[in-house]
Amino acid sequence: LKLWLYWYSFSNDLVYRNLEHPVSKSKCFRYETQCQIPGGFSYIPPGLFQMGSAESERCRDDDEGPVHEVRFLSGLYVKQTEVTQYEWMQQFEYNPSHYLDGNRPVEVVSWYQACVYCNRLSLSEGLVPCYYSDDLYLSVFDDEYPTEAQVYWDTTANGYRLPTEAEWEYAARAGSVTAYYKNQSNMDCWYDDRLDPIAWYWNNAGIY
Repeated sequence: LKLWLYWYSFSNDLVYRNLEHPVSKSKCFRYETQCQIPGGFSYIPPGLFQMGSAESERCRDDDEGPVHEVRFLSGLYVKQTEVTQYEWMQQFEYNPSHYLDGNRPVEVVSWYQACVYCNRLSLSEGLVPCYYSDDLYLSVFDDEYPTEAQVYWDTTANGYRLPTEAEWEYAARAGSVTAYYKNQSNMDCWYDDRLDPIAWYWNNAGIY
């Protein structure tokens, strides 16, 4: 698992920030699009899109359909890159990654560790954490290696969090409706030089 952040409307793919939250409101103008965009994030406006993969698309998995409409009533701020190992080390005393390099994405991270990272990053910036160990939102979740855990998401918090699957796809599609950004129907999903300029994947990641 690599970590991607969103800001809950001031927001992992990978965290966002809720503009209606009292802490955020003081920093924003009346209209959401006039909010100052945080460094390293892009603003994704409200809208709707067709989520999922059509049965006719190459290289799809069975669990990627059926295609269905998803609507977003508010915008979100999305981190432009995955969380780097350097950014991870600002919140932890260790680097779990196998391919060590401060500028590379952090990897070998569990979902629980990703939640802890989001919470610690939020606290370091004076924001309200999103993840808790109880449904009353009294105990901030900070267990990196739980044997068994229930994690609760406070949807009113203004801190960092992980994107939902729908949010990630909406941001990644960037308004496109085809499998690839230029509708190359003959593109190979495992190896294709046309992917290199626009995607980080196994063929150009230095793994092989």
